[in-house]
Amino acid sequence: MYCYVVQPNGVVVEVQLENKTKGQDVLEKVCDILGIRTEMDYFGLKYQNGKTSGSELWLNLRNSVERQVQHMHPIRFRLRVKFWVPPHLVLQESTRHQMCNQVKEEVKEGRLHPTTRESRLRLAALLCQVEFNDPTWSPTRYSQWAKLLLGDEDTDVNELSTTHKEFENMKRTAAEYWILNEVSTLDQFGEEIYEHKSMKVGIGPNGVNVYHATGEQTM
Repeated sequence: MYCYVVQPNGVVVEVQLENKTKGQDVLEKVCDILGIRTEMDYFGLKYQNGKTSGSELWLNLRNSVERQVQHMHPIRFRLRVKFWVPPHLVLQESTRHQMCNQVKEEVKEGRLHPTTRESRLRLAALLCQVEFNDPTWSPTRYSQWAKLLLGDEDTDVNELSTTHKEFENMKRTAAEYWILNEVSTLDQFGEEIYEHKSMKVGIGPNGVNVYHATGEQTM
C-alpha cells in the first residue's frame, strides 16, 4: 500500500506503507527523500478529515496511519511546516527550501501580504530571484508577483524589474533566506487558523490573532 505526500510546491512524493506504519515513519521517509536530516521536527503531515466536513488535521505521528485514515483512498497527505523558527536558526538548505515553498504558496493564496509597498516590492523581487535567477526583462516573468503583491500596473512591473536587479548574482539559497526574513515579522506568518462560530482564531509564532466576521482583527 502506498500513500502520496504533496510538498508545498505541489510535487508529490510516494511512500510505501506497511501494515502498522506509524505517522512518524512516513514523515521520516519523506524527509529522507527530501534531504532533511536534522530538522525533521519542524514538519508535520496534514490530511483532510471526512468526518468533519473536510477540515484538515495533523497526522498523529505516534499512532498507526491506517487507523487515522482508514476511509481515505488513496491516502494523501500534505507536508507542512508545523513549527516555524527564526530564519537564522534554520541550518539546512533543504529545510529552508521547503519553508520558502510554503511561504510562496501562502503569498499566492493571499494569506501573507506585507503591509508596506517597500516590503511587498522587496519580497516580490526576491521571489523572482528564486524562480528565475538573475534579471532578464520579460513582463510575463514579473506579472504574477506584481499582480499578487503590487497591483499589476505597467509601472509596477517596471519597478519590480528594477528592484530585482538589486539582487543580481544572489544565490537561490540566499534569496530563500531573505524571503523568510522578510515575512517572519508579519502577524500571519506561520499562522494556523481555527474557526469558531462568527470568528476565526489564528495562532502562530508571533502570537494570537482573532478575526471577526465584521472584518475586525484583534490580538
